[in-house]
Parts: sequence; structure tokens; C-alpha cells
Amino acid sequence: MVFGEGDTFAVNLSPGRNNENNNINIKTRNIIIVSNELDIRNNTNEFFISNWMVELSSVWIFKERSADIVRQLVYLMENAELKFLVTSKTKNDLGTYVYKSETKIILSKISYTYLSSGSGMSAFSAINDCAWNIICDLKKFCQKNSGFLSKLSDYIKQLTMEYFGNEGECSMLYQPLKEVLNIGGILISLENSKSELKRIVEHKGFSIKNLINTTICVNDTSFYFVKRSVELSKVEFYGYGLGKSLSDAESEACYNIFHSYLRKHCSTETFNDGGKKYMSKENTYNVSVDSDLQEDLERFIKEHNVKTAFIPKTVSSRINLIPKIQPKVSIAQMNNKTKFTMKEWCEPTMNYDCWNDSPLSNEHVYYGMNLEEVSRSIFEEESKKTLFKYVEKKRNKLPIFKEKENILKIIEDHQLVLIKASTGSGKSTQIPQFLLKDFIDKGKGGEFNCIVTQPRRLCAISLAKQVAYERYEYIGNSIGYSVRFDRVNPRPFGSILYTTVGTLLRSINFGLKGITHIIIDEIHERTLSIDFLLIIIKRLLESNSVIKIVLMSATIDTKIFENYFKNIYIYQLTVPLYFTRLLYLEEVIQKLKFCPYGFDNVQDENGKKLSFEELDNDMISKKAKYIATEIEINDTIPYNLIIEILKNMVTMHRSSGGSILVFLPGWNEIVNLKEMIKNYPDDCIFADINVIPLHSSLSLNDQSMALSKEDNEEIKIILSTNIAECSITVPDVFCVIDTGKVKKKCSRNTNFFSVLHTVWTSQDCMKQRSGRAGRTRNGYCYRLCSRSLFNRLPTKHPSGMHSESLDYIVLLIKSLGLGDPYKFLNYAIEPPSSKAIKSAEMSLKELSALDNDGNLTSIGFQMTNFSFDPAHTKSLLISVLFNVSEEMTLFMAYDSLPTPFFSKKAPKDCINAVINNHYFKKFTLLSDHYMAWNFHNLAFSDNITVSEYENECTNFFINASSSSLLFKINRQIKRKLRDSFELNNITIDDNMEMSKKYKEFILCSLLLKTHYPKIGYLIQSQSTPEKSTIALNDFEGNAIKIQSGSCLYSGIKKTCKQTLCNSTPFFLYSKKREAGNNVIGTNLTNVTPLQLLLFGCKNAYTDKDIGVELDQKMLLNINRKVASYILSLRTVIDNLLDSLCCNGKLTSSEEEIRKKLVKLIAKISAI
Repeated sequence: MVFGEGDTFAVNLSPGRNNENNNINIKTRNIIIVSNELDIRNNTNEFFISNWMVELSSVWIFKERSADIVRQLVYLMENAELKFLVTSKTKNDLGTYVYKSETKIILSKISYTYLSSGSGMSAFSAINDCAWNIICDLKKFCQKNSGFLSKLSDYIKQLTMEYFGNEGECSMLYQPLKEVLNIGGILISLENSKSELKRIVEHKGFSIKNLINTTICVNDTSFYFVKRSVELSKVEFYGYGLGKSLSDAESEACYNIFHSYLRKHCSTETFNDGGKKYMSKENTYNVSVDSDLQEDLERFIKEHNVKTAFIPKTVSSRINLIPKIQPKVSIAQMNNKTKFTMKEWCEPTMNYDCWNDSPLSNEHVYYGMNLEEVSRSIFEEESKKTLFKYVEKKRNKLPIFKEKENILKIIEDHQLVLIKASTGSGKSTQIPQFLLKDFIDKGKGGEFNCIVTQPRRLCAISLAKQVAYERYEYIGNSIGYSVRFDRVNPRPFGSILYTTVGTLLRSINFGLKGITHIIIDEIHERTLSIDFLLIIIKRLLESNSVIKIVLMSATIDTKIFENYFKNIYIYQLTVPLYFTRLLYLEEVIQKLKFCPYGFDNVQDENGKKLSFEELDNDMISKKAKYIATEIEINDTIPYNLIIEILKNMVTMHRSSGGSILVFLPGWNEIVNLKEMIKNYPDDCIFADINVIPLHSSLSLNDQSMALSKEDNEEIKIILSTNIAECSITVPDVFCVIDTGKVKKKCSRNTNFFSVLHTVWTSQDCMKQRSGRAGRTRNGYCYRLCSRSLFNRLPTKHPSGMHSESLDYIVLLIKSLGLGDPYKFLNYAIEPPSSKAIKSAEMSLKELSALDNDGNLTSIGFQMTNFSFDPAHTKSLLISVLFNVSEEMTLFMAYDSLPTPFFSKKAPKDCINAVINNHYFKKFTLLSDHYMAWNFHNLAFSDNITVSEYENECTNFFINASSSSLLFKINRQIKRKLRDSFELNNITIDDNMEMSKKYKEFILCSLLLKTHYPKIGYLIQSQSTPEKSTIALNDFEGNAIKIQSGSCLYSGIKKTCKQTLCNSTPFFLYSKKREAGNNVIGTNLTNVTPLQLLLFGCKNAYTDKDIGVELDQKMLLNINRKVASYILSLRTVIDNLLDSLCCNGKLTSSEEEIRKKLVKLIAKISAI
């Protein structure tokens, strides 16, 4: 449909007036009818404005924003997510697809319930139509029930609005906060949608079509109304937009085009269960509780005066049965031995070990020595070393070595120094050594202790071992490291500790006592932990004129730090490099004449066939640009193109040798590309090439293969994540292939959790990657993004303060006594929003880590002692109460693994056989967590070493790096729990089966508490023609595929499917990640509706028509009072946990309550 530029629609409906019928006909000129998607009457050329704009509670709403506002209202009023189900996709008589959507909305605060449906030419438009019908019905409802209008208005006014009209009579238009979309790794926002769409289509030689260009007048204010369309991936996509300016309207239209494209390219699994809904009567779960258990619950409630929700005899309105939990004990009430703040800084002190924050034992070699004597001892030890020429020669070749004296002088003369030196210059290994050796040579070795922070655990460990090697020592003498779940302390004086920033923050309470130098490496990464540490450093420098701070980076913008710190000295080292030829994606495609399957006959807008031979002025063909654009907006990595580049490089440089470094976003992409190289049909190309993965989770032995310098005659292909970007230097790199992608957690606006997305990295990071080539000879960098995309990427990533959850940081501020989080975080280089801080406080209050006044509770205090996020730690602490901490510790360790549990090298049939033979013969529970626990028990024995444990795990095809980390996490957490708490075991029943059921129930419940609302329900997917597979759908109908290696995976046929029949369809998952067009769920465990009631749901409503409704996700047909009793047990659990965390044990009366509680839950588990 096309409107003339001058066409205007006018409607004058003043807000607040009772406009019973807004179907006002608006006369228009020059209307050309090309579709019936708008409500246009061919006879009269009339446009019904009410089909696109409606006023609700004095706020105007544009139809294309309907789903946004309805979702926001439900979230504000019900603290729940509204799910729209796309129920069908069918062809109409014209041969075009029509989508249908439906949802059920419940707004309990205004007693409103409505089952809505909608349809449209795309899933996006069908959902908006469904939401639009809700808004229209809600308007009628409020007109009939005027008492509810003011309540609804209070919530609507909390949403983001755009004001328009005259000052005397100002009107409001709903303006949603659009979530960021991930289109092939390009992050699309409302602000950049127009420019990105224009760039994409122009790069293909196409254009954005203007189908509607007109204005709508509302209360004498004109709004531009537009419709745009483009062709993406050979499909036409449409989008509408509204705005005060034409640019704003076009931005929304372009954003909606991207939104439609994203939904189109999501997995079609969404429709495979036919829009199955658990909020319908046929899917109500019947929960029958026998009279004995009901009496036991009533007795327990009355005996211990537990408050429950009041339920009248006749229920006439919705009642929330969730109890309000108030933590009893805050830090202000706790005894002095538990309360703490950061200790005052001091220099190294006689008989004090700064790494353990404790006095030296009487047996220690330095015990009783003053610092002068310690320094003399260290000097004597140093002078006995024999230096090896090849080690010293290698160090002397590093660019930073030539600047040794200059750097030492600068650090001596200045308290705060920023050193900017390119990657590979040697700053991370040499500068700490320069300082240590200088102090030792001056007879002051005992007066030196240095912390060096690294962004990743792998870097900290590998650098520590490298420096120890260069100092002719074993790790643990003058050099140590401390990372999550692994630590080797150095000697207490004259030493260097490599650590991650997160690990340092977790032990920051010792106040850096005894530390003389802090070196913060890779400062440009600006993670949340780095920015938080910088606040502490800044405040420390204000009161301390002795401690030395060194900041280091290869690409940092020094002006940021000059503005942030006073008296900072900037030192820049420029390292000469060889020439590196840089090629962008379209140039690579043109050079190789790379044509993927299906692109042989691509055409331009005029139908002319494109070819590589017809070049534009930039010497690149339109065909190359077309293919480049399609690759960019595709979610998958262009593996075939990478293979072609590798073939070209290997052929050209086989005789000269060296390393080819390929940057990939994650482990799965590394494995996929390695398999493709290994299975390449031409044996001559890659037959003698060593392909080595490099990932942060790999063991140091595996990494050393990539980091070692081989014979120059050989070529190595290194497949790495961004770990090789700056933290680790791969030698002899002559070629870099940069996919430009990185894994990043991205949160949705209303979601409770984030998803690991693959996105484009920043310009600075790409420059770092290209800098890996050309250090020893001329090199190449193949940058697999177009030049136009690169120029539009952000210069750097947003700081962690603006992209990461603040929960743990706020908890840390409270526990360290650093004052008000709002004021403290305002000291950051780029302070977070007050909204983000408030959100973190609310989250911590829900976990009882903070009380209602924002004070730290005893539970919150204990949370800071563990290196899990607060939600995980809360469940771990509760497990102590229920005698299942050993199992829960292993579950937490399993969820912390960064790599797959089973080895990727093992055949799937072997893994399936192992699971069937060693798990399903003992357990019927469908749980990956229990499966990991089972294999751990098979491999573990008392006094077993890490290496012995790893060997045992290999018998079950368990990944070596995963088993090593599993062992270390498990050992460390068990030790911490043992040191913190003491509890007696409870005998539940002589019946072993009862005891087993209890343990399964409580452990699955605690996992559910940890990961809620990451819940999906099982469906039978027909995505593969040869067999049906099992998959999950979330409650919006979005497909979640199951990770290979799960005990639910389709390869496990007989036993698993037999077990499935006896299980509920609900499964929790601990993580989900994007993999091309699919979303993969990992670490699954079967849960029951009763567990969702006891530990999962945030709201449990009942009214006259239903039993108990959990978060608008499912219905339980259960006695209301019994449900209320079960929910009230949450309060008892929290009160017991509060006391346990405060005192380390329970009183005798609390111990009796605990025993009764355990036995009650054991009975509930048998239902």
C-alpha cells in the first residue's frame, strides 16, 4: 500500500474523555490499494484510525507496540512473564502464510481475565494482533468497571512515555524500551536499526522500499506513519513505524523488520506441540494429599506458630498464597566476631603471611626474622641460581626488556603508572620480575609483595608457571597463583601472586595488607570486577601514599584514565611490526571467488544475474558484496569459507612453516571446525597439519601445544577463542583468520536470566587480533566481516558496570562495609544506573541476603564466602539444613563446568552405552545432575589424587579438564562447608526407598530454586525425518534443543523413553546458549509441579474458579489450605537458615524443628 507524501489522517480524541467508540472515519486522498493488511475500504477510501491507535487510561498506544505494553503490564502487576503462543502457520487462498497466536492474560489486581487470539502475515504481527485485542477488550472492561481504571492507570504510568501536545493539555504515547536483537551477531537496537538495515541492503545492491509514507494527527499533533519492506535471505519482510519525526518512524519500522526476520529464522520447533498450554483446564495437575499428611502439616503449623495466607470460606477474588519472608537476623544484630569490614592497609610485617592473612607458624623458615633478615635470606637464595643462556636470550629479545631501567625508574618515581604496550611485548611476564629482582638486588626482597591480576584463570596460571620457569623455580616459591577453586601460594615475602580479578575481590576483606605493588593487566577489558577494583584502588590512593599501582594494556584509551585518576603517569611503548595485509569479508570472497551453495544464480533488484567478473569501482563485484552480506546476517560461522582460506594459506606457506590463528566464539565452534579439517576429503591438504584447540577450560598441558614454538618447517592451525586476543601469545603467527565473533551474556528486558549469545566483537578487539600476525615476518589477517560493518561496530565493548548483573558486587559492598552502594558505585569510571543497583538490591532481598532496610543478613554474609552467584549459594546453604550438602556441592560444581561433561572425542554410541549401563540401571530419575553425581561416585574414593581421579573418569569418557575442575570445586566447597557449619545427620526412615525419594525430591527442589524460571516442558519433535527426537519448549513455545551428552538425548532410546513415561514433562535447565538458529539447553533435571510449588514459583494464586495457579504457567488441582501449608514451610526454612548462618549451628529447639521439617518434606516427596 502506498500513500502520497502529503496525505494526512486526523483524529481529535482528548485523553480522559469517555470515547465509547473510537471508530472514526478519516477521509484521505490518493490512496492506492495494494493489500488488505490495513483496514481500507475500497469504496470510500476511508482509513479506520482505531485499527492502529487506541487510547487506554489517558495513554495512546500504537498497534505495533501492543505486545510490548501488555508484557510490561503483566510483569509490573503480576511479577510474571506473559507468554504468547504461535499456534499455527497455514497458507491462505492467495498462497501466503497466515500465523495465529493466542494467550491468556490475568491481571489479579483488577480482577481481569481474558483469552485472546490474533492473526497476521508473520508471527510478529500475529502476536501484536493478539495483544491489540487484549488492549481493546481491557479498554471496554475499564469503561464498564470504572473503579479499576485508576488502579490500571497507576501501573501504566510507570511505563516509558513520550509526551506530546500543548502544555495545557499534554497527552502521552507509549514508547517501549525495545530489547536488543541479535542478527547474526550484529546487535540491533531501536537507535541503530535504520542505519544497519540501510547498510545491509545497500551492501547487497538493494534498497529499502517505502510502502507507506503519511502522517496521523492525534489531538492536533502530527505523527509520521510508515511501512517499509526489504528482501533478506530471499524473503520479503515488512515493518510499520510511528514517530514524531520521519526518522523515528523509520527506525521503528526497520526494527520491526529485523524482529520479523529474527522470528522467521528461529527454529520452527515452536509449532511442533501445536501451542500446547499448561494454563488450560485439560492440563491441570491433580495433587492428592492424604489426611495423615494434612494433619501433620496442620500440627506443625500450629505448634510452631507458622503464618499462612488467610483463605476465606468463600473465595471470591484472587489470593496470593506465597508467604512474606522477613529475615530475622541482620548484620547489625550479629556478634562482633562475624561482623567485618576491609582491614587497614599496611606494609609487609614481621611474622605475617599476607597471602593467608594469618601469622606465620612457629615452624616457618621466616618465623622470628625481621624484614632485614628475610631480605638477606632471599638475596642469598637468589644468588645461588644458575642462569641458562637460552632462557635469558629469549627474555632479552622481548621489546619490553630494553626498557627495563626506564620502567623501574618510572614506577619508583610515581605511585600510579599506566603502561600501554602492544600484545607480545612481554609486559605481563617481565614487569613483575623487574620489580622483584630490583628489590632483591637492593637487599629489600622482604619488603616486596606483588599481586598481578589477569582477566582469566588460564592466563593467571600459565603466566605464573612461565615466570617461575624464567626465575628457575618451581611454582610456590617466589611465584604463586590463585584462581577460582585452585590456589598455590608463594612464600610470604619477596613474592608475586598471579590471580584473577574476581578471586582477588573475593578475598579483598584482608584489605591488601602486606601488599606493596598491584599490577592490573588487560585493563581495557573493563569488566565489572575490574571497574569495581578500580574504585577500591582510587579510594586507597586517596589515603595511602606508599602502595604502588601499575595498570597495563595494549589498546586502552589513556584519556579515560587520565580523567579518572589524579597524577597518573602514562608510559607508551611502540613495538615495530612487519607488514600485515588486511582483507575484509567481501575482499576475501572476491579473491577466492567463494560461492556458497544456492548463490550461483543470485540476481540484483532488476533481475540481472550477478557475477564475480563485473567489478565496481572498488574492484569488488556486486556478487561478492551480496554473498558477504548474507554471511554477515546469518547466525552460523562460515566454516566452508574458513576452510578455503586455510587451504590457500597452507598451500602458499607449507615450506616456510608457522602458525595460523583462527579466532572463534566458543568451544563448540572450535570442535566443529576441527572436525571439518580432520574430515576434509582431500588428504593431501591437511594431512600433516597439527590442529590445536586453545580454550580457557583446557589443561595447561593441552595449551602448551599451542604456545610452544615448533620446528619452523611445520604449520600449525590454532583454533582459539578470544583468550589468544591479548592474554596468551601464540608464537610464529603469520596468518590470522578472525570470525569477529565472541560469546556474550545478553539479558532480555523482562527475563529473569540471560542467554549466551554469539555477537560481533568491538573494533579494538579485532585490531588486537590482527596484531597477532606480523610479529616475526609479513603476515595476513582475514577479517570475516565487511568493511562497512567493521566501521559501524563499537570502538570498545560496554563496561561491565552497564552489561553485567550487580548482585554480587552490591553484596560485596555491604559485606565490606563500603557504605551505600549508590554512592560507592558512583565513584566508578562509568557509574551504573540507579535502576540497575535497585534491581540488584531487590534480587538480594528476595534471597534474604538483605533485609527490608537493605542491611546485610547472616545469609548474605555467608554468601560472600563462596564463589558462586548469590542464588546458587542460597541453595547450597539450604542443602546443609537437609543433609544433602555433599550432593548439592557436586551439582554446583557440575553447573560450573565451562566445557561439556563428556569428551567430544568419544563416539556418541559409547557415551550412550555408558549412561545406560552405569546410570539408568541404578536410577530412574531423569537428571543430568544426578548422572554427574553417579559417575563422580564411581570414580571417587578417599585419599584419591586429582590425576588418579582424572584417570578413573576417562573410563566413562568424561572430559579430562571437566573432571579435574569437578574434583577441585567439590573439594574446596566441601572444606568450606565443613569449616562453617556443624549439623547432626537425621535418620528419615528405616525404609531405604523412602530415604532415596526424599533425597531426590529435596535435591531437585534445590536445583529448581537455583535455576527458576529456567523451566521447559518436554515435546516430541519431528525435526528429523528418520526418527522423532525429544526437545523442550519454554512456556512461550520457543524450542530448546537438548545438549548431546544429556541423559535425555535422543540417542538414549530404550531406557530413557521408558523412564520418560513415568516422569512429569517439566525439566529445569541450568544454561542455554545459541547455536546457529537453535537454542541449546544444558544440564537438565526432571521436576514436579509440587516442587515448583514448594521451591520454585514466585506467585501462587487461587480464586473461585481454580485450585492453585503457579506464575501463570500451570494449574494445580490441590486443596488450597494444604497448598498454603506447604508454601508456609518456606518461612520455616529461611528462619532456620538465618540462624544457622549466624551461629554456624542450630539451637536444640531449632534442631528439633529441623528434624520435624525434614520428615514432613520426606512425606511430601512420596506424593
